Amino acid sequence: MKLILSGVTGFIGHQVLVQALLSPESITSIIVLSRRVLPDSCPKDPRITTLVLSDADFLSYPPSVLSKLHGASACIWALGIKLADAEAHKRVTVDYTAAAARAFAALSPPEGSAKFRFLFLSGALAVSDPDARVLFLDDMRKLKGEGEKQVMEIAKENSRVFEAVVARPGMVHALGLSLTGILMALLPGDMAGVKVDTLADALVGAAVEGWEEVGNKTWSNGELVRRGREVAAKRNA
Repeated sequence: MKLILSGVTGFIGHQVLVQALLSPESITSIIVLSRRVLPDSCPKDPRITTLVLSDADFLSYPPSVLSKLHGASACIWALGIKLADAEAHKRVTVDYTAAAARAFAALSPPEGSAKFRFLFLSGALAVSDPDARVLFLDDMRKLKGEGEKQVMEIAKENSRVFEAVVARPGMVHALGLSLTGILMALLPGDMAGVKVDTLADALVGAAVEGWEEVGNKTWSNGELVRRGREVAAKRNA
């Protein structure tokens, strides 16, 4: 299958790319959408093609870009932005996300694929109600919620050819032993967080195989942990 990724220069997106490359039989081509040339720290593999897009491209997807995405079956959207004003956050979190979802919903699905799968990386602290009173990170959390809303509305409007998952992980911690990871593992339920490779496995597994439930889904941290562990167990069996 042909898979589209965004945000691979970030902490989570980088690991998504790493885990995707562990599926040599399932994933035959990876198109990375990026705002800049990938650093040397990113994995190298002949299956990877990087498209460096301008702001206008991320908002409109001209034919020159869409032609290179033809035949893709799924996208894991992990693009984010740090230390920016509210306008920049809205453009990347909401506008870029909605433009991508609309563009991919219009792609002709490859033979044998009933629907294009779009997985949007959100967060456990996202706030869906724009009028809600939020004690901290107000703009960022509400913009994540607006991004979720846009994705789900586009999925509903294009339900014949497009389906979506909103992933809401809790605290995401790095590989290996760390004080943060140890402390998070002691917390109950969704508060326990998720290791970055487990989260990436959950997203890649859903992009490749879909999900058994009918319709669009929002997955909590606990669901992502369960799915990620299942993918890893299957790969290591």
